[in-house]
Amino acid sequence: MKMKKDPFLKTDLNKNIDDWTKYIINSYWEFENGDFINTPTDLRNKFDISQHHLNKVVKDNSTTTLFLGKCIECNKNIESIETSQSAVKKKIEDNIFLCSDCLNKLNNKLSNYTFSRKREYLKTYVIEKKLWLMLTPTELDILTMISTYDNYFDFFRKVLKPNYNKIYPIIERLNKIALIEREQDNNGNTQYVVLPEIKKILNKNVKVIDDINIKTTNKSTIISDLSLNIPLNYNRRNTSQPHLMTIMSFDKDILIEKDKKYICSVWKNEDGSIDFKLTQLSKLENKNSYNNNKSKPKHISEIISKMYK
Repeated sequence: MKMKKDPFLKTDLNKNIDDWTKYIINSYWEFENGDFINTPTDLRNKFDISQHHLNKVVKDNSTTTLFLGKCIECNKNIESIETSQSAVKKKIEDNIFLCSDCLNKLNNKLSNYTFSRKREYLKTYVIEKKLWLMLTPTELDILTMISTYDNYFDFFRKVLKPNYNKIYPIIERLNKIALIEREQDNNGNTQYVVLPEIKKILNKNVKVIDDINIKTTNKSTIISDLSLNIPLNYNRRNTSQPHLMTIMSFDKDILIEKDKKYICSVWKNEDGSIDFKLTQLSKLENKNSYNNNKSKPKHISEIISKMYK
């Protein structure tokens, strides 16, 4: 059975409800990678019902439990009964991987601390407990990107600004749990930096790929032969984190041509890493070399399915 990833929801439907009601409820609570698939607005429009009616259908005919993982202090499940998407989102945003009892103990301990002393304590605490290992895949991606960009404003321009509504709440959460720090630069602009101890650990998995063969035309940069090595993620601690991970940067734009066919090939190495290659089919056919390759690659879907069954 496939293991569920934290956070996740479990919905128990009441007995003797019709299929249409089940469909509305399941659509409301459909949840993947820490976010809801359907917004209440989407569902109101889809089912042509009011928000009040939607809420009533969900609350009166089901019980939904939010699971946030294990408490990092006592190892108890962190779970709660929730009745709305907004409540679930708030619980996820506020989650610092402590059950209510352990959170109360921590708050009591820090109650007489100044803000700066409290912040220093939390930074030491998150490093000791390795909280970055408990992030969702998206949160870990954002943390890693902030860590690997030499200039925060490049990150702001290329990553944050085009996806502000999605990414900024994640940045605020990372700041709240003290994985990153909000600072002011010499010009008074706000920027975020990853704690040095965490940055050093994250950057162990960073590999810049510089052996990409491309050809340039006067119209665009067209991919000719893309070869990547993706190493094992040695910091993987739970099922929500990838088996293999790397950060890649390219010194030129790469365009994969529309309506062209590509061969996607994967080789599994002895050290657990994989070599991935993307080659335009027409190029292979012209060289007539694909079938004569001594180390014939398997299809990517076959490799991946066998590696992690």
